[in-house]
Amino acid sequence: NMNIDDIFKIYNCKPTGIIHIGAHMCEEQPIYLKYLPEDKIIWIEGNPETYKKAKTILKNVNIYNALICDDEKYVDFIVTNNICSSSIFPLKEHKNKHPDVIETKRIKLKTITFKQFVEINNIDVKKYNLLVMDTQGAELMILQGMIELLDNFDYIFLEVSVVELYEGYCLFDDMTKFLNDHNFYLKAYKINKHQWGDAFFVKNGS
Repeated sequence: NMNIDDIFKIYNCKPTGIIHIGAHMCEEQPIYLKYLPEDKIIWIEGNPETYKKAKTILKNVNIYNALICDDEKYVDFIVTNNICSSSIFPLKEHKNKHPDVIETKRIKLKTITFKQFVEINNIDVKKYNLLVMDTQGAELMILQGMIELLDNFDYIFLEVSVVELYEGYCLFDDMTKFLNDHNFYLKAYKINKHQWGDAFFVKNGS
């Protein structure tokens, strides 16, 4: 996968604030802290169990528990044995690419849009110019629920795939088209042998 630290250096990115949706255990924190203090980083984790674990283990991390999506609804959140492959979408090609990863349970959770999230938590989105997403296929739905806020960001770094690892979610070309339509253009991407990876988009393509 692409290292976001390398991306920052290659493209001379100047993050003023980072919003990371799909925090897991905030693995990228050491990289982010090279550029910004912790109070300029917002972590959002949808799985309540992972959120509690992160909150307990990681001190002074600005993490919220919210399952961000395109609208407000109840969904089955599918938990996997490795936790980080958990998704609102059922496993599909993922079973062939990563046969050791299996579904262990489903939790009924309520989703909200990113717009609702920032309103509820009184967050000024203008202070954050980098959006990072690692949400196992829900990335496009999240973006669709925050269209009017997209222009606040200069950079978007997210996970993508070229095969349907999960049932019914968007592929790399769909994501690229959507972001192009909203003035974000692909600068770099890397797809691994399992046919998923990361992509980096910049507003206005500059």
